[in-house]
Formats: sequence, C-alpha cells, structure tokens
Amino acid sequence: MISRSADYFTVKDKVDYFDCDNRNEMRISAAIRCMQRCSCEQMIRLGIPLEKLIAEGMSLILTKICIKVHRMPLCNEPLIVGTIPVRAVGIKYQREYFIESDSGERLISAFSYWILIDPPTRKLVRPSQFPYDWDLRPSWGEEIIGDIPFPKTNVPETIRATIPIRYSDIDWNDHVNNTIYADFVCEALLDDIRANRKIDVFSIRFKTESLLGDRICVSSETLEGGECYLLGRHERGICFESLVRFKE
Repeated sequence: MISRSADYFTVKDKVDYFDCDNRNEMRISAAIRCMQRCSCEQMIRLGIPLEKLIAEGMSLILTKICIKVHRMPLCNEPLIVGTIPVRAVGIKYQREYFIESDSGERLISAFSYWILIDPPTRKLVRPSQFPYDWDLRPSWGEEIIGDIPFPKTNVPETIRATIPIRYSDIDWNDHVNNTIYADFVCEALLDDIRANRKIDVFSIRFKTESLLGDRICVSSETLEGGECYLLGRHERGICFESLVRFKE
C-alpha cells in the first residue's frame, strides 16, 4: 500500500470498458493514457497546459516509460492516479507515477523520461531554458520502479507483426501517439497474451517518430531470463524498443 504523500499530485479516475481487453483487464496502453491524463491535469493546475507550451514553442515528449504491474485494474474499477516530476538530468526530465485502487491497493508503478522540444523544428529545448517553476522533487516512493535498461543484443530476426500506420494512430504532434506503441507491442505478443500470460514488467523507449503511411515491422527475441525483447522498425530506422516480462 502506498501513502498518499502531499508530494504527489493525485486525481480520481475509472476504468472504462473500452480501456479493457477480452479478459476484462485494463490494457497497458490505457494505463499509460491514464497516467498521462494525470500529468496533463497537473500541468493545467500549475498554469502551464500543453496548449500554452505549444504556443510558446515547447512540447513535452515521452521518450521512455517503465511499468511494474502489481495487479492490472479491472473494468469499472475506481482508481487513484498519482504523479510527481522528480529531476532533470541532462536533457531529460523524470516523472514517477502510481495507480492504486480507492482502498489503497498498489496496482501499477511507473517511471518515465521526457524531453522538451520545439514542435515545428523538433529541436531540443534544454531544461535550463524552461521558463516555469514546476517544483521538481527528489524521488519519494521507495517502491516506485526505476529505470529498466535494455539488453545489449543483436537486432531480433523473428518477425511478429507488420503494422500500417493509420489516421487513428496519429495525435496532434502529427506522429503516432506514444500510448499506441504499447498496443503494437501487445499485437506482436498476441500468442503469449492469448495463452493468458500476464504482464509483470513493461518497458518501452521511443527512438524515431512514426508518421501516417509508415509500416512498422515488429521483431522479437526471447532472452535467457524469459523476457521478451522487441524492436519496431520502419523505413527510416528503429522507432521503438520494448522489454516485456511475464508473471510466473
């Protein structure tokens, strides 16, 4: 159970039926959207909503998120979602999240990296250039998952899925929304999910934008510890890599 520290910004949320898979459990992509709604709400409360940042030539882009699933939320389950921006290291901001039940049961912990860019040029904006104080804190929760490194391995050769990028995948940054990539990973792991294997740890890093009309080829390799390493590529290079560990 997690203490609802004053350091964390929290909101109430709920799992809708369209957030769930055929097991009545929240999809990873929906959990990421849920956490991002929380951080967007925090930015609004701080007086710096996304629209304001974009109008001033800045946009926060998620580059990596690491998720530990304690128990996947179920359909219609009320949730408490918390977030805290916790450090700027080099060019990257760090942000932690949790999702818990309304009774205080820890459901999901997450750790993420973000960068600030100028949307038209895609050039980096360094944290020292960010003109607002959003009260960055040191990491608070000992149980919050930290960064999960990716393995140093060859490019996986086993093709698991080929996915065309459609209108419904694109967000207002004119590229594939980061939550959609989690669905691409699950598409590639469909046989494992159909076998009722439950995700324990999910980590994904975004490398190159995917645009309308692209085709993403997702390949995978099962590592020695049983983890699945996945790589998504389009004609301009690698667009994402992901590491998935299933529960015993």
